[in-house]
Amino acid sequence: MRRLVAAVLALALGGAGCGGDDDGDRSTSAAGTATQPSTALQPGAATQPDTALQPGSGTETTTVPKARAPVTAAQRELERTTARLREELEPKRLCLQKAGYGIAGGSWRSDGDDAPDYQFIMRGHRGHVLVAFYAELARAAQMEPRIRANAKKVEQSAVERRGTTTIVWIKQRPRARALVRTCLFGHVS
Repeated sequence: MRRLVAAVLALALGGAGCGGDDDGDRSTSAAGTATQPSTALQPGAATQPDTALQPGSGTETTTVPKARAPVTAAQRELERTTARLREELEPKRLCLQKAGYGIAGGSWRSDGDDAPDYQFIMRGHRGHVLVAFYAELARAAQMEPRIRANAKKVEQSAVERRGTTTIVWIKQRPRARALVRTCLFGHVS
């Protein structure tokens, strides 16, 4: 079953550039347990020295800080977008958790990447739901055909896009879909 889930997730959004969590979010896994944030140095984090005193030699070596890549304006804008989306999506995430979904999610997009700006990967109600959030309507529309093509490879899947949000349903019954739509979009008839 776990292999099936991994294959489904990889196929459904894999070609759309989704990958591992690189923004240091503390998210909840599909099993409902907290995951740890990334330990990689983030822009603006303290540098670590490459060398220190040589033990036992009594001689000092030069301490050279590790180089960090300069933060570009695009990266700063992406960080602001991610923070804004995270804040806007928090009530939706809480609603989905209360509805019984285990959620893994966060920002996977890096500068120039084709992944969503933010996403939820959810498990519950005998199926899975992948939700991709985009900051711009044009990007959501641009990525939709790739997501649809990948979802066709997964049995019992369907794709729905509403504005800047794209949803991949995998083995979700109509009642469960209605519950998710209510959490994401408010009252949906």
